[in-house]
Amino acid sequence: MAAVDKTNIANLALSHLREKGFIENVETSNQAEAKNANLWYDPSRRQVLVDFDLGFARKRQTLTAHGDDPPAEWAFRYQYPASSIQPRHIEDPLGRGRPPIPFDLEQSDDGTQSILTNEEDAILVFTRDVTNTLFFTPHFVLGFSYLLAHYMAGALTGKKSIQDDTLAKYNLMINTAGANEANATSKGTEGWTDTNPWKR
Repeated sequence: MAAVDKTNIANLALSHLREKGFIENVETSNQAEAKNANLWYDPSRRQVLVDFDLGFARKRQTLTAHGDDPPAEWAFRYQYPASSIQPRHIEDPLGRGRPPIPFDLEQSDDGTQSILTNEEDAILVFTRDVTNTLFFTPHFVLGFSYLLAHYMAGALTGKKSIQDDTLAKYNLMINTAGANEANATSKGTEGWTDTNPWKR
């Protein structure tokens, strides 16, 4: 699939809705379809990123200690990474295939989000809020367009059957993307217990 932009994804969503209209530029158009696509574009994109652990949006970062003390049941409190949209797991320094390291999220006294864990010098693996469409994989684009269509369907079609159909196709496409990614990242990992959250 060639590189896509926001307008391409909006038009894909329209095609899923069987709409005959075409958006020239979703950022500047006054069409009802463009306004509806703009309304739902970012919430839909973030939902897909939160729902599934995709490699192009994955990052690992050594956490910075938070100034507030942790509660008694936890040993450490860390600052929540500013670029994280969804934490996935604390990296185990002893390698893969071990039980997950427990952690929790909590608002600190200063009003910021923080991460609680018993792991010293913790490294968090998380999903970033990726907006650059150049990073989007083909299956992500198609899945995203179906979820966008699902949310646009109410205002543009008023048909629950189309809402249900596009949501079902979103689930199918995004799980296909997950299976592909799991296959791509499982090579050369003999003896590793696969805890990939795509596999449900």
